[in-house]
Amino acid sequence: MTELKPFHVVFICTGNRARSALAEASLRAKTDRDAVRVESYGTLQIGPEPALPEAITAAASLGLDLHGHRARSLDRVRLDEADLVIGFESFHIAAAVVDAGAPRERSFLLRELAELFKELPRIDGASDLLRARAVVAHADELRGGRRGSALSLADPYGGSKRVFEEVAATIDSLTSVVVRRLFVALRPEHTHGPGAA
Repeated sequence: MTELKPFHVVFICTGNRARSALAEASLRAKTDRDAVRVESYGTLQIGPEPALPEAITAAASLGLDLHGHRARSLDRVRLDEADLVIGFESFHIAAAVVDAGAPRERSFLLRELAELFKELPRIDGASDLLRARAVVAHADELRGGRRGSALSLADPYGGSKRVFEEVAATIDSLTSVVVRRLFVALRPEHTHGPGAA
């Protein structure tokens, strides 16, 4: 029997120095690294800049460490085979689909995905990874022609410490929804931080 490739999740934001970096760290902390591959990119080409200081501080309050994070651009990245692409504003999804070849049916806003997951019935599969892929397909069917632009999560760049903390807490909470719906059996035995699933 062929071993399944890890479930590949990609987060996209603008600079890859706050929202997508936080989401990547949050999801990675809540899932089994052998079963779930997590990456993040930004739509801007800014070079390997570190995460914003405010994002690092907000992450630390959730038990996450962004000190080693460096921004990566979506430029010259191919996402054709990604299992799930998650953005925070509509133009993140547009860039992922148009510029990086992300499958439209597997690309969602984070808040949109969490809302769709609340509506989905329980889905069983032959394996945890196959079930997770089926859940994403069902979420796309459920949204039909709906688009979730009203469910954007604004960029905290330039905001106060409190704004960053609120965005980080929201992202951590929403990634917990994603983990519970997709990876029930693919979570590590021990998770860290108050937002741990």
